Amino acid sequence: MELKALQTLRHSKHSVNLIEYFENDEGMFAVIDNAETKSLRDIIHLFPERGCSIIFVQTTFRKLVQKVQSMHSKCVVHRNINMDAVYVKESSKKLFKVTKLAKLDLAYYIKPNQAIRQ
Repeated sequence: MELKALQTLRHSKHSVNLIEYFENDEGMFAVIDNAETKSLRDIIHLFPERGCSIIFVQTTFRKLVQKVQSMHSKCVVHRNINMDAVYVKESSKKLFKVTKLAKLDLAYYIKPNQAIRQ
């Protein structure tokens, strides 16, 4: 887990929030907020027969790109985006919207102007 990445994203509306962290002999542990949401995987499994609508897919992808752009603007690379890392919340109109990115254990902070190696 990249602590600098989590600290950089603290209070961001695009990712889970780091509340505090601590270390002991077993490693480092981060306490993050509970978003009371479901993962994108959970939502997709709600519609096994007909699948998700094209509107849902387009909206979800658009929001996901916005959240990634926000992270990149703060020099943070997620490195583990998958269906379990995308938190989705049901809105009042029985629709779903992407709320936050989670699973930041592989996130990495890149110093401004730092070259990215593959």
